[in-house]
Amino acid sequence: MKTRGREGSNKTGAPTAGKYKPVTSITHADCIVWCNAFSRMKGLRPVYYSNNALETEIKSLSESDELSGIYVDKNANGYRLPTAAEWEYAVYGAYKDKNQYNRLFKYSGSDTLEEVGVVGNAPEVYASKKANGLGLYDMTGNVSEICFSQNALGGHYANDDANLKLPSNNLYSICRLYTTMFGFRIAQNK
Repeated sequence: MKTRGREGSNKTGAPTAGKYKPVTSITHADCIVWCNAFSRMKGLRPVYYSNNALETEIKSLSESDELSGIYVDKNANGYRLPTAAEWEYAVYGAYKDKNQYNRLFKYSGSDTLEEVGVVGNAPEVYASKKANGLGLYDMTGNVSEICFSQNALGGHYANDDANLKLPSNNLYSICRLYTTMFGFRIAQNK
């Protein structure tokens, strides 16, 4: 990987309590390589390849490589970045009443920001707040999450209340200036 990322809150060196915070300062290309490496480590078939025949697994990738040069094995059982639609499904997975589709919480999992939102001056420990209806943590605040489309979705720790409310339509281009605001979440093909 070109960029190893930083342990939560920009720590370097030996692991500390920061290891329970989201990894930040990582690029889209690093996320692709990491997903394939993690898949291999778990004995699963990697998802990302550099050829249409799905024979050459991506083991390194520069940030200048185009998304069109990445081929996805939809039948692989490994880990990958979620699509924007999958991410949005996950953030909306917290209905007040499952029989009333349109009755969403204000935030992902609650009407009260303090219950589910990680906001402040830096990323916080993962799962320090309440999960949403799908059991997913940190869908409100903490870090914006890199999706396969090379954009990041959701609000981050430095956002204000208005930018964290659902519908979560905050779409960010991955910014090199504020890399501590971007992390990633993985999905698995089954």
